[in-house]
Amino acid sequence: IPKSISAICKNSLSGNYQKAKLENDYYNDLLKLLFVESNPIPVKWALYKMGKCSKGIRLPLLVLSKEYQSIIMNDLEELGLI
Repeated sequence: IPKSISAICKNSLSGNYQKAKLENDYYNDLLKLLFVESNPIPVKWALYKMGKCSKGIRLPLLVLSKEYQSIIMNDLEELGLI
């Protein structure tokens, strides 16, 4: 997803707003889900599931609520990120 976010920024800066919007819309659901709880809890959980970081989290942060885990997991799978 970092390459896609970079492409969104480059397209926006070069005035290609339609292409930037299409790319952004593709990830829109995931971007919203990454803020269902205090940042960076959902982001760290998603990165852990993608194998990009360890499971550990330090206080005052808590583990992502179970109610959101399956929702985010489904979106990560649909996007081919895991």
